[in-house]
Order: sequence, then structure tokens, then C-alpha cells
Amino acid sequence: DIYKAEINLHVAGENFYVAETATDIYAAIDLMRDVIIRDVKREATKKRDQSRDGARQIKQMLREE
Repeated sequence: DIYKAEINLHVAGENFYVAETATDIYAAIDLMRDVIIRDVKREATKKRDQSRDGARQIKQMLREE
């Protein structure tokens, strides 16, 4: 038997989808959980870094004036 675990997650305007298959249902769920956690953390880090970069650019523009 092959089991498939899927998740559709909507967080703060972002959509995340992960589907994993394994021979054990619990293994499929664990794989899916690891991937969705990694994806959500990556998106949060990306947004934080973009925000910091924008603030850094504004600060630099203000210093030049």
C-alpha cells in the first residue's frame, strides 16, 4: 500500500501546498509536516529580509541627503 498525505495551508495571504507519499501513513504525514514547516519558515524569513532591506535602503537615502 502507498499512502498520500496532503495539506493546503493559507497563512497571511500566502498559500502553501504539500503532498507526500510513503508506504506508511505516519511516514507520509511526517514528511509532509517537515516540508510545510520548512516552506513556511522560508517565506517568513524572505519577508523579514525584504522588509529589513527596504528599511536599510530608506536609511541610506536619508543619510545621503
